[in-house]
Amino acid sequence: MSGWKEVNTKMETKYVKVVAHTDDFVELSFTKNRNFTTDHGKTVPLNIDKRFIVRRGVPGLYVYGVFEREEDFPDALMYQLRIVFKLNADKFGFMAISDTRRGIMPRGEDRDSTRSQILAFKEAVLLTNPSNPQLKGEVDDKYQYSCENKDNKLHGWISDDDAVGFWIITPSNEFRTGGPNKQDLTSHVGPIALSMFVSTHYTGIDIDVTYKKGEAWRKVFGPVLIYLNSASSDDDYHNTLWNDAKRQARSAFVGLAAPRNAGSWQTEGKINGLMDYIEDGFIGDYKLDLNITIQPGRFKKSDVNLSNTDENRWLIRFCYVRLYPIRSTCRLMD
Repeated sequence: MSGWKEVNTKMETKYVKVVAHTDDFVELSFTKNRNFTTDHGKTVPLNIDKRFIVRRGVPGLYVYGVFEREEDFPDALMYQLRIVFKLNADKFGFMAISDTRRGIMPRGEDRDSTRSQILAFKEAVLLTNPSNPQLKGEVDDKYQYSCENKDNKLHGWISDDDAVGFWIITPSNEFRTGGPNKQDLTSHVGPIALSMFVSTHYTGIDIDVTYKKGEAWRKVFGPVLIYLNSASSDDDYHNTLWNDAKRQARSAFVGLAAPRNAGSWQTEGKINGLMDYIEDGFIGDYKLDLNITIQPGRFKKSDVNLSNTDENRWLIRFCYVRLYPIRSTCRLMD
């Protein structure tokens, strides 16, 4: 886009502190506030707070981020925010996305020009001489492993060397942009495991990811659980590890947006939504002629009827809740 400069950053931080701890858990905060003198034009214009939580008895790590823009921050098109894990390719070779989408994967070097042929676009390659001959003739394309937000609860990798699983579990999806039917990336050859917070995949910039100077903004992304498990290598460990990880993942989806036109929840990416459940499964865009204000406080709930006709009524239960290695790709206005 004319006038914009692309910046890809690991969102490095400067300070660390323990924000909470008991005998059963500890939460760490890694922060960095934007400095105009040193950061202008070089990093994403955000105040960054990356959180990591470990809990006794949970074999894994909870991760979430709190990102903030102050009113005087410059214009930015933040079209990708994500957590990225690059695993050991000598160990992790089996990938699982769902019960029917899992199997042995090519290695990263199998996508090189000496071992593959680029097809219609660079992400899609035909494997002509892969390191595993059984994969010859297959097509690899990271977009083959995309998943709708509503189904993107669990994906990851298994090490056949020692029957160990590495999983990204998303217990709820209210922080994701685009609503329940938007697709996004999961895991792919590398081996790479992703948790996509914001992206323009499959939508382009119809998703509202442009932030103007003068527009203050703050949003919580996550949490996600990086879950590790193991099994006996004598067992059917692929199924054992996958089924154990599935038991950890539970969620439901309702998309909400700031007061705008019906359907704006699909393109509004700047606010936190809420998760709960929907009764009477009519698909459509619904707008209530009443603003709903969410405030911190004790748990409460109220029933609200949303409908576009008298016959099609959705009952949504709203709850007041207390909210307790990330990368960014953005374009900055020169």
